[in-house]
Amino acid sequence: EPLVMQVIGASALILAYLSQHKSSVYCLENLVFKPPDHWKVTRQDILKMLEAQNCFTETSMDFQRRILENSGTGESTHWPPGILDSRDGQTEATCDMAAAREEAKEVMFSLVRDLLRRTQVKPKQIDFLIINCSLFCPTPSLCALVCNEFGFRQDVRSYNLGGMGCSANVISVDLAKQLLENRPGSRAL
Repeated sequence: EPLVMQVIGASALILAYLSQHKSSVYCLENLVFKPPDHWKVTRQDILKMLEAQNCFTETSMDFQRRILENSGTGESTHWPPGILDSRDGQTEATCDMAAAREEAKEVMFSLVRDLLRRTQVKPKQIDFLIINCSLFCPTPSLCALVCNEFGFRQDVRSYNLGGMGCSANVISVDLAKQLLENRPGSRAL
């Protein structure tokens, strides 16, 4: 009977080890949004757009000039479309929910469309949808916009992360990894 007990003990240890093993997780594709050329501005454009808001003192504009000079912002950077009308130095920016929603759609929809095309994954094959946005957290959610636009399954698990700044990118990747490890064979976007 000691041999039987050793076999049972060894089997239990092997089973415990195998149940602790997480599935491998792979990134199939990584995309970066490239804004359209008409979103491109120079540093001078940025200063004119800021001045057009009529809310900055000369002292604060001097401060913003110094920040702009030392920020690494080049002569060919991109700004949100809601403020681009201010390039004339007169028109105030459109800073409302509709403008923010349209910008979010432009960014998200183009990325999701490209990702699905490149990977040849169908929206119905996605199990988890994770979207992070530092500043814009609307209702309906950004995940709801994507799900409705692309026809994701009704039971897709969606995670809207907001207000976390740049750390949300790392948190999103870690969340996807954990979800995929705990549900082998699933897909996350």
